[in-house]
Amino acid sequence: MPKGTIPVTGALKEYRDAEGYRLFKEFISENYWRDMIVKWQSLKYWHDTSSDGPSQDFITAVFGEGKTREDITSLPTSEMMTRGRHIITNAWAMQGFIGTGIHRMFKAYWDSSWQSGASEESIKSAMRDTITKRDLVKGDDIPDELKKFKGYKFSDIINPDLVNTAYDICVELRERLNKEFGVKPGEKLFTLAEVPMVSNFLGDNGNSNLLGSLDLVVIDPKGNIHILDYKTSPHPYSKFDPEKKNTFKYQLATYQRMV
Repeated sequence: MPKGTIPVTGALKEYRDAEGYRLFKEFISENYWRDMIVKWQSLKYWHDTSSDGPSQDFITAVFGEGKTREDITSLPTSEMMTRGRHIITNAWAMQGFIGTGIHRMFKAYWDSSWQSGASEESIKSAMRDTITKRDLVKGDDIPDELKKFKGYKFSDIINPDLVNTAYDICVELRERLNKEFGVKPGEKLFTLAEVPMVSNFLGDNGNSNLLGSLDLVVIDPKGNIHILDYKTSPHPYSKFDPEKKNTFKYQLATYQRMV
């Protein structure tokens, strides 16, 4: 990223309330895992059924497949905790890659569907190309934890057959948007996918160029602009914690101010 620029997600970390406190906590991996390893060395944590306790994914990663809270009668060994951390960080990386792949397929759908005479198969072919011809990671400036994925394609982790599902989701979304915005016969929504935005931002380190990428911009027949931001997760939105939901609201509000 060019010097003097900051992504919207980075700018959110600098947002403060009226008293000067940060609105959102900054995630620092080493600090997170330092605190988590301490928690893992307490049986009380493993038996905690509240939102502060472990998810089933964490229990499985540390104690093994099929284990539940009721099965935990002793603390995990250092080897079990190291393995658990490795499994969880790998899962997070995979979720990120899958999210990127889905975003690229969606962009290909919106870009291709505007072409005159585009058929369902030609659109799906364009969507398929976005995952079969692209590397998971590339370049020399790759974080250490992602270097092990160098040389892999998106199609190595995303079944190309899922293009059919992604296509159906986009078609359904288009139909929902047409209905919500009252598109009449003969009218069309104007869509732009992955729209880059640049705006001025005054942060803790002075003025910066604020960079954003709008997943989908929709202009209805009345000329109103609507911004859609995709979120991919193995968990439904209803299960997200309040802080994460609030982050999404501020992210969309920032995009709105940038347009």
